[in-house]
Amino acid sequence: GWGQQQILNTQYVFNRLLINPAYTGIGGQLQASFLYRKQWSGIEGAPNTQVLSIHSPINHDKTASIGGIVIRDEIGVTTQTGVYITGAYALKVSDKTFLSFGLQGGFLNDQSNFSELEGFADDPLFATDNRSVFRPNFGAGVYLFDDRYHLGISVPNLFEQRFEQIAFQEGADVYPFVYLDAGYLFYLKNGWT
Repeated sequence: GWGQQQILNTQYVFNRLLINPAYTGIGGQLQASFLYRKQWSGIEGAPNTQVLSIHSPINHDKTASIGGIVIRDEIGVTTQTGVYITGAYALKVSDKTFLSFGLQGGFLNDQSNFSELEGFADDPLFATDNRSVFRPNFGAGVYLFDDRYHLGISVPNLFEQRFEQIAFQEGADVYPFVYLDAGYLFYLKNGWT
């Protein structure tokens, strides 16, 4: 079967650091965030995701920033945990517009507990087969923004990687993919935006 490789990021609008390292330091002050998502509550093995992040500018003109992010995603018998350090540098391109370049580096740990699969106890491929794979991961992004709009593009997984979960598996397990994120803030009457 073929399926989604990355976590489902419906809450990225609350913290774009989840999808783009160039977001590090945006806002000009220390920011911390914890996101929790439990999809299809009550169904055994349903997706469950937690994200903790913190980031801040580190110089007086707020152009250089650092941060960190921890992601844990669980679905069925598979758990993916990622830990990253992020860094960004923002260039002023006009009075209110900035272009931020970001990098992230860290690791992913993929763990599958196949022995917990109901009904597979007699299958020699899965019966006592619990796999844990630790791998480095690097990403990059660009983020153009001012107080009214933003446009970002990022590749959180720069390199194609392969690890064997099961002996007969073919092809790369993790492919580079691209996030494109854009938005515009409209000011309406009576303080609505």
